[in-house]
Amino acid sequence: MTNKATIDLLGEVSESRRVEGSRTFLDLDVTDFLKPSELEEFQEQTGLSKSPATLVLPNPPGGRSDQSASQNRIVVTFLHGLGGGRGSWGLGDPVRGPQEGLVVNVLRTVEALGKEAIGLVLAGLGRDGGSLDSASCSAGITPQHYSRQLEYVLRYLGLLNCDRIIGIGHSVGAAALWEFAAADFSTSGRRVGVVGSSPKLSIVSISPVRTIAESRHLTLGCQIAGKGLDLLLSPVASLWHSSSRRLSELVATASVLRGLARQGRFKGSLVGVKGLVLIGERDWVARVGLWASLQRASCGWPVALLAGLGHNILWHPMTAEVLTGYLPSLL
Repeated sequence: MTNKATIDLLGEVSESRRVEGSRTFLDLDVTDFLKPSELEEFQEQTGLSKSPATLVLPNPPGGRSDQSASQNRIVVTFLHGLGGGRGSWGLGDPVRGPQEGLVVNVLRTVEALGKEAIGLVLAGLGRDGGSLDSASCSAGITPQHYSRQLEYVLRYLGLLNCDRIIGIGHSVGAAALWEFAAADFSTSGRRVGVVGSSPKLSIVSISPVRTIAESRHLTLGCQIAGKGLDLLLSPVASLWHSSSRRLSELVATASVLRGLARQGRFKGSLVGVKGLVLIGERDWVARVGLWASLQRASCGWPVALLAGLGHNILWHPMTAEVLTGYLPSLL
């Protein structure tokens, strides 16, 4: 993102702009800016009709050229996916506030290492104002869909023009980042955004569910849970207003469960991608097939087991401590 592009974007979404401390927070939805042909492609590839995100920028730096800034720029992306959203990372939390959240904590750590840090926090699937395309609701939305959403948003905002992207994902968001890391998005032929060079990548995979496909029992469980939730929601939808936020979130959950059931084994390569896996010691879902999948992907990422914790570990101080402590190794 060039300095001019930043200024233009600040003007376009000025109503959703807020300055807190040394950072500017912009809430936006790239689907609001796409041409009809681009929007059609976006919906087909991502399974989403709306794609909210929050861009976290340092207050405008001065005296640096766009080229020198991009060479020192680290873009940190945050993806959740299922059962959570931007608030799961500490954004918009009235109790903790953004300065207490994981997003600002990570960006502050990157800046302390002498880099310019830009944060991009995607909405949860079907949450935070996001909505699924009707075709995806029936077929199921997969980690591949979520990966393409990240690619499109990065393309549109020009954030592929950076030194490195650090992807931090939880659950389905972590699974999506595996797909993103294995994809050759520099030659994908997308109409949306600019085609830039492939930046260096680092991945922090928190409680990943990408290896569910290694277990027939877990795959079947996701399939049954998704269909069961659909059956429960069908009579409710006829009585409850179709625009209900809670109903939309439950429909999205059912779609994501079906997508997890049909994602298949991970067949990509993670060679050359720096990374870290963080899982709770009691998170047996994330642990099933994890080491075998990493080995097949020719990946030597360290795996940190957080003692006594389960699947939802974003809230725990130990997660932030381990993550920020390992960040220098990811640059």
